[in-house]
Amino acid sequence: MFKEMENFRNTTGKPIKSEKLYLTIQQKLKIDVKKLGVLDEPAQKDLTDDALKRLEKTDVGLEEKNYAFLVLASINQIKIPTNWLEFLLQELYFGKYSETSYTRSLIATSLFPRFNQENFGAAMISFLRHSKMQTNSERILREIKKLSLVRQKNLKK
Repeated sequence: MFKEMENFRNTTGKPIKSEKLYLTIQQKLKIDVKKLGVLDEPAQKDLTDDALKRLEKTDVGLEEKNYAFLVLASINQIKIPTNWLEFLLQELYFGKYSETSYTRSLIATSLFPRFNQENFGAAMISFLRHSKMQTNSERILREIKKLSLVRQKNLKK
């Protein structure tokens, strides 16, 4: 499924739209996404924790990383610690797979809804200090918005 989504991005130059994504999930996984319910908070927390544990491993391949990023992008109500927000920023710019546009979009999608998380600013400051990038937080935020597969309204930043 990830390969098909990446092929779509490579062919069209654009991320897959939600209707095409729903159709792909329905065809590949035999699941009707529109009929799925929302997971309760403990289930969301367990999935988020599992995704972070997968990213902790040093020998993680692209598919497993994409799975973890997809979970973090999909479950955006669970707050993640500052060090993990900074890790996502590092992965976006300097990660082993940061040249893969689909992976970058997944990372951006996992970061975008967390702009309003109270520790996001601290993660951004720490990232800029450690990375020594010649940019500022506003440019990074704009790039994350641009790369994100989801658009949200009413963000504070």
